[in-house]
Amino acid sequence: MKITEWMNRWLEECSTRLKWSTIIRYSENSKCHICPMLGDKDLEDLSADTLQDFIRTLEGKGLAYNTIASIVSTLKMALQEAMRTGVTKVSNTGSMRLPEHTEKEAECFTVQEQKKIIKAVIRSVDLRLYGILISAGMGLRIGELLALTWDDVNLHSKTIRICKTSYYAKDRNGVYGRIVTSPKTHKSARAIPIPDILYPYIKELYENRDCKHVISWKGKPVKMRTYQALFSRLLSQLGIRHRGFHALRHTFATRALECGIDVKTTSEILGHSNINITLQRYTHVLMEHMRKELGKMEMFFMEHDLGIPVSSYIQSTMNISYPAACTAHDIHRNTLGFFP
Repeated sequence: MKITEWMNRWLEECSTRLKWSTIIRYSENSKCHICPMLGDKDLEDLSADTLQDFIRTLEGKGLAYNTIASIVSTLKMALQEAMRTGVTKVSNTGSMRLPEHTEKEAECFTVQEQKKIIKAVIRSVDLRLYGILISAGMGLRIGELLALTWDDVNLHSKTIRICKTSYYAKDRNGVYGRIVTSPKTHKSARAIPIPDILYPYIKELYENRDCKHVISWKGKPVKMRTYQALFSRLLSQLGIRHRGFHALRHTFATRALECGIDVKTTSEILGHSNINITLQRYTHVLMEHMRKELGKMEMFFMEHDLGIPVSSYIQSTMNISYPAACTAHDIHRNTLGFFP
């Protein structure tokens, strides 16, 4: 059986049991990459070398690592199902190796940029922009934000329930429009406490609601492209370098970790499928946090007079300057007035 024939058959079977957004992704990977490059080959002819050459070709096109990983994952699942159902006797999927990849540092706004954005939103008469406060203060994805309805918000218990997401695509009948579905992963379904500082703005949105959607315009939900354009226009007006709306989510995570919120709690608020995603994505923030936390060990050395020279970290923390070779014992002596 040819690859194209099997991919179409497999996708048809998948459509009866998977989320439509997943089917769209699999179909695009098949139509744009797998079938054009491998479609005329027989399943039995897919050697380990052929599959690895396919991956190298994708890499040579300059595709992003995550895009290549998605395409390879789609092909692997299709070939494994072909082998499981007896359509082919070999799959060689175990030999497929993705290119080396280093997780990029999550791009976020600086503290000063974040302050400018928040102040501009608060001054604005456009209540739609309050969604920016919600994402920056609670880490919501744009699809989760625009899918929020008032029955997801409990102003009494001050919580927001994330139980759906939205996007725009063709539905199963081929009609383009807004699709609301379950969140990205099982862990993405979550309840988040509303921070006290955000509560008045969410309450104001509720008091001025014109439909069931939290972020709306003239009684209708705001389209994703419209909201992204609003955000882009705001950044331009403020003279802030353009970054996608998702940077607000990264900014929330970065500020949370910088403020000392533990990784597990941050991961749960973000709805990451596992804590390792948080650890890998925000390594740079965690490293600086660990550096500051380990600096607290020097207080132990001071308390127990271990004779270890005090670092610049402790001196800067205490806002006191001592000779380079001074020890914790010297600092204790200084509290009694021994230093001139």
